[in-house]
Amino acid sequence: MAKSLELVFKTVSDKEVQYSLSDPKDGLTKANTDEYMAACIAKNVFSNKSGDLKTAVKAQIKEVTVTALV
Repeated sequence: MAKSLELVFKTVSDKEVQYSLSDPKDGLTKANTDEYMAACIAKNVFSNKSGDLKTAVKAQIKEVTVTALV
């Protein structure tokens, strides 16, 4: 099963953007993701066409099961 951490932000142009980070560590908490997202905004870590990040919207862990067909 593949896991990813999905981070959703609002930009200065009021559009939502999402970033996905693969293989997040186990045991992440809301406090961990809030702190990380605040740092991403403060340090302008991500760039996109909609402008700088303004606010954190949500963080979630997505789990996907992939079955190869041969």
